[in-house]
Amino acid sequence: MQGNLITTEVVFFHITSGTVLFTDLIQQLPASSLSGWRALVAKLDLMVGPEPQVPRKFRVAFTNRRAARDAVGRIFAWPAEKVLMAHGTPVEKDARAFLRRAFQWLAA
Repeated sequence: MQGNLITTEVVFFHITSGTVLFTDLIQQLPASSLSGWRALVAKLDLMVGPEPQVPRKFRVAFTNRRAARDAVGRIFAWPAEKVLMAHGTPVEKDARAFLRRAFQWLAA
């Protein structure tokens, strides 16, 4: 995923299992693990919620939207069945629909 001022993330696809692997680009922290100002920052950054998503800091840092859309297009083309990420609940069904929701902000 290129085009981001904060990070360039490598996203992997494991063919045998149909699993897309992310490190930091998609996150979901357990709300119960945070308190005080950290909980507020995580909520404002979209890192706490019902399903994993791209944090707000990364969304804003995608200054080259064309490069990001190209990369997401390649990810959408994969026959994804699952999604794993370093910071979040694994997605074990409807992976393609999940990925579309996670990156719908990029289409705008």
